[in-house]
Amino acid sequence: MADMQMRDDHDMIGQNPRAGLSGFGMGVILETNEGPQPVEWMRAGDLVLTRDHGYQRVRWVGRSETAQTPPIRVFAHAFGYGCPEHDLVLSPHHHLLMSSPLMPLYFAEDEVLAPIGAMSAQIDDMFDTPNSNPTLCHMLFDQHEVIFAEGVWLESLFPDAQCLELLGATAEHEMRDAIGNTVDTMVTARMVLNTREVALLQPRTDVAARRMVA
Repeated sequence: MADMQMRDDHDMIGQNPRAGLSGFGMGVILETNEGPQPVEWMRAGDLVLTRDHGYQRVRWVGRSETAQTPPIRVFAHAFGYGCPEHDLVLSPHHHLLMSSPLMPLYFAEDEVLAPIGAMSAQIDDMFDTPNSNPTLCHMLFDQHEVIFAEGVWLESLFPDAQCLELLGATAEHEMRDAIGNTVDTMVTARMVLNTREVALLQPRTDVAARRMVA
């Protein structure tokens, strides 16, 4: 596992939905083949539940500091009872799976991934900023996955150029050792929205947002 200091991360979600680094705050509970486990317990080789491919093996885990970009806390039950089950701390660049009748109309997709920072920009009573900037945990799989955490479907790490730059050379070397050239050819598990596209859906109330979370 690599521990690294995250480099300067300018908030450009509105221009590029993959401009920042996704990550889970410590204490987020994942569904594994051995039952619920906190994300900081995950190690390469562990099996985590995914939406598309059942239990998949974690290939790499790492951590980064969040000094440059404050994380976002999603309140427990923000999207409905048990969704999430507990307060959920994420990078603002972390993507949440969304689904509603509007998705095919606007994007020709049944499900999309939206940055949690864009959701919090639309609705402020479901989110806040933690008092401290916690360490973020990252998990890499053989492909970009949608994984089950605290009753919500969230993305795994996507190793694009921005991610590799922010995590640094040591982490990139470890990821390439773990999954080889897949680092360069991986595609996102769903279409990824930016802030402007999330605004089209107009999830400006907690009820509207709840109806869109898959």
